[in-house]
Amino acid sequence: MANITSTSKARGLKRGQKPKPKSGVQAARKRDRWDLTQFYNQPLPMIDPVTDRQQSKIGDGYHYPLGAFREIIDRDAHVNTCLDQRKNEVLRKEKLIRPGRGDKVKAEEARSLVETVLFKRLTLHGKDGGFEQDLNDLLSAIPMGLAISEIVWENDRFGLPKGDSGLGEVRDWYVPVGIESRDPRMFEFDKDGDMLFIPFDNPNGEATHRDKYIIFRPYTWYQDPYGYPRLRSIWWFTWFKRLIEKYYMSFLERFGSPIPIATPDLDYGLSDDDRTGLISAFSSFQQQTGLVVPPGVKVVFESINTGSINHYREILNYFNQQISMVLLGQTMTTDLGDSGGNKAATEVHERVLHGMQAMDARALESIINSTVIPAIVKPNLGPDFPMPELEIVTDPPTDLFKTAEMIEKVIAFGAHIPEKIIPDMFGLPTA
Repeated sequence: MANITSTSKARGLKRGQKPKPKSGVQAARKRDRWDLTQFYNQPLPMIDPVTDRQQSKIGDGYHYPLGAFREIIDRDAHVNTCLDQRKNEVLRKEKLIRPGRGDKVKAEEARSLVETVLFKRLTLHGKDGGFEQDLNDLLSAIPMGLAISEIVWENDRFGLPKGDSGLGEVRDWYVPVGIESRDPRMFEFDKDGDMLFIPFDNPNGEATHRDKYIIFRPYTWYQDPYGYPRLRSIWWFTWFKRLIEKYYMSFLERFGSPIPIATPDLDYGLSDDDRTGLISAFSSFQQQTGLVVPPGVKVVFESINTGSINHYREILNYFNQQISMVLLGQTMTTDLGDSGGNKAATEVHERVLHGMQAMDARALESIINSTVIPAIVKPNLGPDFPMPELEIVTDPPTDLFKTAEMIEKVIAFGAHIPEKIIPDMFGLPTA
Protein backbone atom coordinates (compact mmCIF):
# COMPACT_ATOMS: atom_id res chain seq x y z
CA MET A 1 0.00 0.00 0.00
CA ALA A 2 1.37 3.36 -0.96
CA ASN A 3 2.39 5.77 1.75
CA ILE A 4 0.06 8.78 1.45
CA THR A 5 1.12 11.98 3.20
CA SER A 6 -1.65 14.44 4.05
CA THR A 7 -1.47 17.99 2.73
CA SER A 8 -1.34 19.46 6.25
CA LYS A 9 1.56 17.16 7.19
CA ALA A 10 3.41 18.01 4.00
CA ARG A 11 3.16 21.71 4.87
CA GLY A 12 4.35 21.12 8.41
CA LEU A 13 0.96 21.97 9.94
CA LYS A 14 -0.78 20.35 12.85
CA ARG A 15 -4.01 18.48 12.29
CA GLY A 16 -6.84 20.96 11.78
CA GLN A 17 -4.50 23.93 11.44
CA LYS A 18 -5.08 26.10 8.36
CA PRO A 19 -2.18 27.53 6.36
CA LYS A 20 -1.56 31.27 6.57
CA PRO A 21 -2.46 33.35 3.52
CA LYS A 22 0.42 34.53 1.40
CA SER A 23 1.59 38.06 2.03
CA GLY A 24 1.09 40.80 -0.50
CA VAL A 25 -1.68 41.36 -3.04
CA GLN A 26 -2.73 38.55 -5.33
CA ALA A 27 -5.80 39.67 -7.29
CA ALA A 28 -4.29 42.98 -8.38
CA ARG A 29 -1.49 41.15 -10.20
CA LYS A 30 -3.90 39.01 -12.22
CA ARG A 31 -5.22 40.51 -15.45
CA ASP A 32 -7.36 38.73 -17.99
CA ARG A 33 -8.73 39.46 -21.44
CA TRP A 34 -11.73 41.27 -19.96
CA ASP A 35 -9.59 43.91 -18.27
CA LEU A 36 -9.77 46.95 -20.53
CA THR A 37 -6.98 48.74 -18.66
CA GLN A 38 -4.31 46.14 -19.47
CA PHE A 39 -3.41 47.97 -22.70
CA TYR A 40 -2.92 51.37 -21.02
CA ASN A 41 0.65 52.41 -20.35
CA GLN A 42 -0.43 56.01 -19.69
CA PRO A 43 -2.78 57.34 -16.97
CA LEU A 44 -6.28 55.88 -17.09
CA PRO A 45 -8.71 58.32 -18.75
CA MET A 46 -11.79 59.63 -16.97
CA ILE A 47 -14.49 57.89 -19.01
CA ASP A 48 -18.00 57.20 -17.74
CA PRO A 49 -19.89 54.35 -19.45
CA VAL A 50 -23.10 56.39 -19.62
CA THR A 51 -22.01 59.92 -20.40
CA ASP A 52 -19.29 58.92 -22.88
CA ARG A 53 -21.92 57.54 -25.28
CA GLN A 54 -24.38 60.38 -24.69
CA GLN A 55 -21.81 63.18 -24.87
CA SER A 56 -23.13 64.39 -28.22
CA LYS A 57 -26.62 64.93 -26.76
CA ILE A 58 -25.70 67.38 -24.04
CA GLY A 59 -25.77 71.15 -24.33
CA ASP A 60 -22.99 73.45 -25.45
CA GLY A 61 -20.37 74.20 -22.83
CA TYR A 62 -20.52 70.73 -21.26
CA HIS A 63 -18.42 68.75 -23.74
CA TYR A 64 -15.83 67.41 -21.31
CA PRO A 65 -15.49 64.29 -19.13
CA LEU A 66 -18.51 64.01 -16.81
CA GLY A 67 -19.85 67.23 -18.34
CA ALA A 68 -23.25 65.59 -18.77
CA PHE A 69 -23.45 65.13 -15.00
CA ARG A 70 -22.64 68.79 -14.39
CA GLU A 71 -25.34 69.74 -16.89
CA ILE A 72 -27.89 67.76 -14.86
CA ILE A 73 -27.00 69.67 -11.69
CA ASP A 74 -27.14 73.03 -13.48
CA ARG A 75 -30.41 72.48 -15.36
CA ASP A 76 -32.58 70.08 -13.35
CA ALA A 77 -34.08 71.89 -10.36
CA HIS A 78 -35.37 68.68 -8.74
CA VAL A 79 -31.95 67.02 -8.87
CA ASN A 80 -30.31 70.13 -7.47
CA THR A 81 -32.81 70.25 -4.60
CA CYS A 82 -32.27 66.59 -3.73
CA LEU A 83 -28.49 66.98 -3.71
CA ASP A 84 -28.66 70.11 -1.55
CA GLN A 85 -30.96 68.34 0.89
CA ARG A 86 -28.63 65.36 1.18
CA LYS A 87 -25.55 67.56 1.68
CA ASN A 88 -27.24 69.87 4.15
CA GLU A 89 -28.37 66.93 6.28
CA VAL A 90 -24.68 66.28 6.96
CA LEU A 91 -23.33 69.83 7.03
CA ARG A 92 -25.82 71.09 9.61
CA LYS A 93 -24.75 68.46 12.14
CA GLU A 94 -22.41 69.29 15.00
CA LYS A 95 -18.76 68.45 14.37
CA LEU A 96 -16.40 67.52 17.20
CA ILE A 97 -12.79 66.41 17.59
CA ARG A 98 -12.67 63.48 20.01
CA PRO A 99 -9.43 62.62 21.83
CA GLY A 100 -7.77 59.32 21.02
CA ARG A 101 -7.27 56.43 23.41
CA GLY A 102 -4.14 56.32 25.53
CA ASP A 103 -2.31 58.83 27.67
CA LYS A 104 -4.97 61.41 28.59
CA VAL A 105 -2.61 64.38 28.64
CA LYS A 106 -1.12 63.60 25.22
CA ALA A 107 -4.54 62.71 23.84
CA GLU A 108 -5.96 66.06 24.91
CA GLU A 109 -3.02 68.01 23.45
CA ALA A 110 -3.33 66.18 20.14
CA ARG A 111 -7.06 66.88 20.14
CA SER A 112 -6.44 70.55 20.94
CA LEU A 113 -3.93 70.86 18.08
CA VAL A 114 -6.25 69.30 15.50
CA GLU A 115 -9.24 71.31 16.72
CA THR A 116 -7.26 74.56 16.57
CA VAL A 117 -5.97 73.86 13.07
CA LEU A 118 -9.20 72.64 11.50
CA PHE A 119 -11.75 74.88 13.19
CA LYS A 120 -9.76 78.06 13.85
CA ARG A 121 -6.60 78.38 11.74
CA LEU A 122 -7.56 76.71 8.50
CA THR A 123 -8.85 79.16 5.94
CA LEU A 124 -10.24 78.99 2.44
CA HIS A 125 -9.23 81.80 0.04
CA GLY A 126 -8.14 83.83 3.05
CA LYS A 127 -11.56 83.58 4.73
CA ASP A 128 -12.65 81.80 7.90
CA GLY A 129 -14.61 78.57 7.70
CA GLY A 130 -12.31 76.78 5.29
CA PHE A 131 -12.77 73.33 6.82
CA GLU A 132 -16.57 73.56 6.83
CA GLN A 133 -16.57 74.79 3.24
CA ASP A 134 -14.29 71.97 2.17
CA LEU A 135 -16.61 69.39 3.70
CA ASN A 136 -19.32 70.87 1.49
CA ASP A 137 -17.04 70.61 -1.55
CA LEU A 138 -16.03 67.04 -0.71
CA LEU A 139 -19.68 65.98 -0.59
CA SER A 140 -19.89 66.71 -4.31
CA ALA A 141 -18.31 63.26 -4.65
CA ILE A 142 -21.76 61.78 -3.99
CA PRO A 143 -23.23 62.92 -7.33
CA MET A 144 -19.94 63.05 -9.27
CA GLY A 145 -18.14 60.02 -7.84
CA LEU A 146 -14.92 61.83 -6.93
CA ALA A 147 -13.91 65.03 -5.13
CA ILE A 148 -10.35 66.31 -4.64
CA SER A 149 -9.08 69.06 -2.34
CA GLU A 150 -5.55 70.41 -2.20
CA ILE A 151 -4.07 71.20 1.22
CA VAL A 152 -1.71 74.15 1.57
CA TRP A 153 0.97 73.31 4.19
CA GLU A 154 3.04 76.08 5.76
CA ASN A 155 4.63 77.04 9.06
CA ASP A 156 2.11 78.66 11.37
CA ARG A 157 2.90 80.17 14.75
CA PHE A 158 0.35 79.86 17.53
CA GLY A 159 -0.11 78.40 20.99
CA LEU A 160 -2.28 75.68 22.46
CA PRO A 161 -3.91 75.46 25.89
CA LYS A 162 -1.00 74.56 28.16
CA GLY A 163 -0.71 70.90 29.15
CA ASP A 164 1.50 68.88 31.46
CA SER A 165 4.01 68.15 28.68
CA GLY A 166 4.78 71.85 28.20
CA LEU A 167 3.37 72.27 24.68
CA GLY A 168 1.25 75.25 25.67
CA GLU A 169 3.79 77.88 24.65
CA VAL A 170 3.60 79.68 21.33
CA ARG A 171 5.68 77.86 18.75
CA ASP A 172 5.94 77.07 15.05
CA TRP A 173 3.79 74.27 13.66
CA TYR A 174 3.85 72.78 10.18
CA VAL A 175 0.12 72.54 9.55
CA PRO A 176 -2.52 73.17 6.87
CA VAL A 177 -3.20 76.89 6.49
CA GLY A 178 -5.47 76.65 3.46
CA ILE A 179 -7.55 74.17 1.56
CA GLU A 180 -8.76 74.44 -2.03
CA SER A 181 -11.29 72.34 -3.91
CA ARG A 182 -9.85 71.17 -7.24
CA ASP A 183 -11.51 70.07 -10.46
CA PRO A 184 -11.08 66.27 -10.74
CA ARG A 185 -10.40 66.73 -14.46
CA MET A 186 -6.96 68.08 -13.48
CA PHE A 187 -5.98 64.61 -12.23
CA GLU A 188 -5.80 61.04 -13.46
CA PHE A 189 -4.85 57.73 -11.90
CA ASP A 190 -2.27 55.22 -13.05
CA LYS A 191 -2.79 51.46 -13.16
CA ASP A 192 -1.66 51.15 -9.55
CA GLY A 193 -4.25 53.64 -8.34
CA ASP A 194 -1.78 56.47 -7.62
CA MET A 195 -3.05 59.94 -8.48
CA LEU A 196 -1.22 62.08 -11.03
CA PHE A 197 -1.52 65.79 -11.65
CA ILE A 198 -1.94 66.45 -15.40
CA PRO A 199 -0.56 69.89 -16.36
CA PHE A 200 -0.92 71.26 -19.88
CA ASP A 201 2.71 70.65 -20.74
CA ASN A 202 2.92 67.06 -19.43
CA PRO A 203 0.16 64.67 -20.55
CA ASN A 204 1.88 61.80 -18.74
CA GLY A 205 1.26 63.50 -15.42
CA GLU A 206 3.25 64.41 -12.32
CA ALA A 207 3.33 62.38 -9.11
CA THR A 208 1.44 63.76 -6.11
CA HIS A 209 2.14 63.46 -2.37
CA ARG A 210 -0.53 61.65 -0.38
CA ASP A 211 -0.56 64.33 2.37
CA LYS A 212 -1.02 67.10 -0.21
CA TYR A 213 -4.49 66.06 -1.39
CA ILE A 214 -7.74 64.73 0.03
CA ILE A 215 -9.14 62.17 -2.42
CA PHE A 216 -12.75 61.47 -1.51
CA ARG A 217 -14.66 58.73 -3.33
CA PRO A 218 -17.24 57.51 -0.80
CA TYR A 219 -18.87 54.90 -3.02
CA THR A 220 -17.03 52.91 -5.65
CA TRP A 221 -17.03 49.57 -7.46
CA TYR A 222 -14.04 47.24 -7.71
CA GLN A 223 -11.52 49.90 -6.70
CA ASP A 224 -12.53 52.22 -9.54
CA PRO A 225 -10.25 55.23 -8.90
CA TYR A 226 -12.91 57.63 -10.16
CA GLY A 227 -15.62 56.36 -7.83
CA TYR A 228 -19.26 55.65 -8.56
CA PRO A 229 -21.30 58.78 -9.39
CA ARG A 230 -24.90 58.58 -8.20
CA LEU A 231 -25.94 60.72 -11.17
CA ARG A 232 -25.13 57.76 -13.40
CA SER A 233 -28.26 56.03 -12.09
CA ILE A 234 -30.56 58.95 -12.91
CA TRP A 235 -29.11 60.24 -16.17
CA TRP A 236 -31.74 58.59 -18.32
CA PHE A 237 -34.54 59.84 -16.06
CA THR A 238 -33.33 63.40 -16.50
CA TRP A 239 -32.97 62.92 -20.26
CA PHE A 240 -36.54 61.63 -20.58
CA LYS A 241 -37.72 64.50 -18.38
CA ARG A 242 -36.14 66.96 -20.76
CA LEU A 243 -37.95 65.40 -23.72
CA ILE A 244 -41.28 65.29 -21.87
CA GLU A 245 -40.93 68.92 -20.84
CA LYS A 246 -40.22 69.85 -24.46
CA TYR A 247 -43.37 68.05 -25.65
CA TYR A 248 -45.29 69.51 -22.70
CA MET A 249 -44.42 73.08 -23.68
CA SER A 250 -45.28 72.37 -27.32
CA PHE A 251 -48.63 70.96 -26.20
CA LEU A 252 -49.38 74.04 -24.08
CA GLU A 253 -48.40 76.36 -26.91
CA ARG A 254 -50.71 74.52 -29.30
CA PHE A 255 -53.62 73.58 -27.08
CA GLY A 256 -53.25 75.74 -23.97
CA SER A 257 -55.72 78.30 -25.34
CA PRO A 258 -59.06 77.64 -27.05
CA ILE A 259 -58.86 76.89 -30.76
CA PRO A 260 -60.72 79.40 -32.99
CA ILE A 261 -62.95 77.89 -35.68
CA ALA A 262 -64.33 80.22 -38.40
CA THR A 263 -67.45 79.24 -40.32
CA PRO A 264 -68.33 81.51 -43.29
CA ASP A 265 -71.91 82.11 -44.34
CA LEU A 266 -72.59 80.41 -47.67
CA ASP A 267 -74.58 83.40 -48.87
CA TYR A 268 -71.60 85.74 -48.43
CA GLY A 269 -68.77 83.41 -49.35
CA LEU A 270 -65.15 84.05 -48.42
CA SER A 271 -62.54 85.57 -50.72
CA ASP A 272 -58.94 84.47 -50.84
CA ASP A 273 -57.79 87.72 -49.20
CA ASP A 274 -60.28 87.26 -46.35
CA ARG A 275 -59.18 83.67 -45.88
CA THR A 276 -55.53 84.72 -45.73
CA GLY A 277 -56.34 87.49 -43.25
CA LEU A 278 -58.26 85.11 -40.99
CA ILE A 279 -55.45 82.58 -40.97
CA SER A 280 -52.94 85.32 -40.11
CA ALA A 281 -55.17 86.67 -37.33
CA PHE A 282 -55.86 83.23 -35.86
CA SER A 283 -52.16 82.31 -35.84
CA SER A 284 -51.43 85.18 -33.45
CA PHE A 285 -54.76 85.59 -31.68
CA GLN A 286 -53.21 84.55 -28.35
CA GLN A 287 -51.31 87.85 -28.30
CA GLN A 288 -54.28 89.91 -29.52
CA THR A 289 -56.97 91.69 -27.50
CA GLY A 290 -59.54 91.39 -30.27
CA LEU A 291 -60.22 90.04 -33.77
CA VAL A 292 -61.85 91.66 -36.80
CA VAL A 293 -63.56 89.16 -39.12
CA PRO A 294 -65.27 89.64 -42.48
CA PRO A 295 -69.07 89.92 -42.56
CA GLY A 296 -70.94 86.64 -42.48
CA VAL A 297 -68.13 84.76 -40.69
CA LYS A 298 -69.01 83.08 -37.42
CA VAL A 299 -66.12 82.39 -35.01
CA VAL A 300 -66.33 79.93 -32.10
CA PHE A 301 -63.65 78.89 -29.63
CA GLU A 302 -63.36 75.27 -28.55
CA SER A 303 -61.28 74.11 -25.59
CA ILE A 304 -59.26 70.90 -25.50
CA ASN A 305 -59.82 68.31 -22.83
CA THR A 306 -57.18 68.98 -20.14
CA GLY A 307 -56.91 65.28 -19.37
CA SER A 308 -54.13 65.03 -21.93
CA ILE A 309 -52.10 67.57 -19.97
CA ASN A 310 -52.30 65.45 -16.83
CA HIS A 311 -50.51 62.60 -18.61
CA TYR A 312 -47.45 64.80 -19.01
CA ARG A 313 -47.58 65.82 -15.35
CA GLU A 314 -47.93 62.22 -14.17
CA ILE A 315 -44.91 60.99 -16.07
CA LEU A 316 -42.82 63.98 -14.91
CA ASN A 317 -43.83 63.25 -11.30
CA TYR A 318 -42.89 59.60 -11.82
CA PHE A 319 -39.39 60.50 -13.02
CA ASN A 320 -38.94 62.96 -10.12
CA GLN A 321 -39.95 60.24 -7.66
CA GLN A 322 -37.39 57.84 -9.13
CA ILE A 323 -34.72 60.53 -8.85
CA SER A 324 -35.66 61.13 -5.20
CA MET A 325 -35.43 57.40 -4.50
CA VAL A 326 -31.90 57.22 -5.91
CA LEU A 327 -30.55 60.35 -4.24
CA LEU A 328 -32.49 60.36 -0.96
CA GLY A 329 -33.78 56.82 -0.56
CA GLN A 330 -37.34 58.10 -0.21
CA THR A 331 -39.81 60.56 -1.75
CA MET A 332 -41.82 62.08 1.07
CA THR A 333 -39.36 64.87 1.92
CA THR A 334 -39.60 66.17 -1.66
CA ASP A 335 -43.09 65.13 -2.82
CA LEU A 336 -46.13 64.33 -0.67
CA GLY A 337 -48.25 63.53 -3.71
CA ASP A 338 -51.95 64.20 -4.19
CA SER A 339 -52.93 62.03 -1.23
CA GLY A 340 -50.66 63.87 1.23
CA GLY A 341 -48.83 61.96 3.93
CA ASN A 342 -49.39 60.46 7.33
CA LYS A 343 -47.27 60.52 10.46
CA ALA A 344 -46.19 56.87 10.32
CA ALA A 345 -45.07 57.10 6.69
CA THR A 346 -43.28 60.37 7.38
CA GLU A 347 -41.32 58.81 10.25
CA VAL A 348 -40.27 55.90 8.05
CA HIS A 349 -39.04 58.23 5.31
CA GLU A 350 -37.18 60.36 7.86
CA ARG A 351 -35.41 57.29 9.18
CA VAL A 352 -34.37 56.30 5.66
CA LEU A 353 -33.01 59.80 5.00
CA HIS A 354 -31.22 59.73 8.35
CA GLY A 355 -29.59 56.43 7.40
CA MET A 356 -28.17 57.91 4.18
CA GLN A 357 -27.05 61.03 6.05
CA ALA A 358 -25.25 58.90 8.65
CA MET A 359 -23.60 56.88 5.88
CA ASP A 360 -22.29 60.06 4.21
CA ALA A 361 -21.09 61.38 7.56
CA ARG A 362 -19.17 58.17 8.32
CA ALA A 363 -17.51 58.38 4.90
CA LEU A 364 -16.42 61.98 5.56
CA GLU A 365 -15.11 61.05 9.01
CA SER A 366 -13.14 58.15 7.57
CA ILE A 367 -11.30 60.19 4.95
CA ILE A 368 -10.44 63.04 7.38
CA ASN A 369 -9.40 60.67 10.19
CA SER A 370 -7.18 58.60 7.91
CA THR A 371 -5.47 61.42 6.00
CA VAL A 372 -5.56 64.96 7.35
CA ILE A 373 -5.47 64.32 11.10
CA PRO A 374 -2.49 61.90 11.12
CA ALA A 375 -0.60 64.30 8.82
CA ILE A 376 -1.10 67.06 11.42
CA VAL A 377 -0.31 65.08 14.57
CA LYS A 378 2.65 62.87 13.67
CA PRO A 379 5.09 65.52 12.32
CA ASN A 380 4.26 68.05 15.03
CA LEU A 381 3.78 65.95 18.17
CA GLY A 382 5.23 62.55 17.35
CA PRO A 383 3.94 59.07 16.56
CA ASP A 384 3.34 58.18 20.23
CA PHE A 385 0.51 60.67 20.66
CA PRO A 386 -3.00 59.14 20.56
CA MET A 387 -4.70 60.01 17.29
CA PRO A 388 -7.82 62.19 17.69
CA GLU A 389 -10.83 61.68 15.44
CA LEU A 390 -13.43 63.84 13.77
CA GLU A 391 -16.98 62.99 14.77
CA ILE A 392 -20.05 64.26 12.95
CA VAL A 393 -22.89 63.84 15.43
CA THR A 394 -25.73 62.08 13.62
CA ASP A 395 -28.16 61.19 16.37
CA PRO A 396 -31.47 59.87 14.99
CA PRO A 397 -34.40 62.33 14.93
CA THR A 398 -36.23 62.60 18.25
CA ASP A 399 -40.00 62.67 18.60
CA LEU A 400 -40.45 65.55 21.06
CA PHE A 401 -44.05 64.58 21.83
CA LYS A 402 -42.99 61.07 22.83
CA THR A 403 -40.16 62.51 24.89
CA ALA A 404 -42.60 64.80 26.73
CA GLU A 405 -44.96 61.89 27.38
CA MET A 406 -42.06 59.80 28.71
CA ILE A 407 -40.97 62.59 31.09
CA GLU A 408 -44.53 62.98 32.33
CA LYS A 409 -44.87 59.25 33.05
CA VAL A 410 -41.46 59.07 34.77
CA ILE A 411 -42.38 61.98 37.04
CA ALA A 412 -45.77 60.38 37.75
CA PHE A 413 -43.94 57.32 39.08
CA GLY A 414 -42.10 59.55 41.55
CA ALA A 415 -38.75 59.75 39.78
CA HIS A 416 -36.79 63.01 39.72
CA ILE A 417 -35.40 64.46 36.51
CA PRO A 418 -32.84 67.26 36.94
CA GLU A 419 -34.10 70.46 35.38
CA LYS A 420 -30.73 71.25 33.80
CA ILE A 421 -30.92 68.26 31.39
CA ILE A 422 -34.44 69.01 30.09
CA PRO A 423 -33.32 71.79 27.65
CA ASP A 424 -30.79 69.39 26.11
CA MET A 425 -33.47 66.73 25.63
CA PHE A 426 -35.57 69.18 23.59
CA GLY A 427 -32.73 71.04 21.89
CA LEU A 428 -33.50 74.26 23.75
CA PRO A 429 -30.91 76.89 24.74
CA THR A 430 -29.91 77.03 28.37
CA ALA A 431 -30.17 80.22 30.41
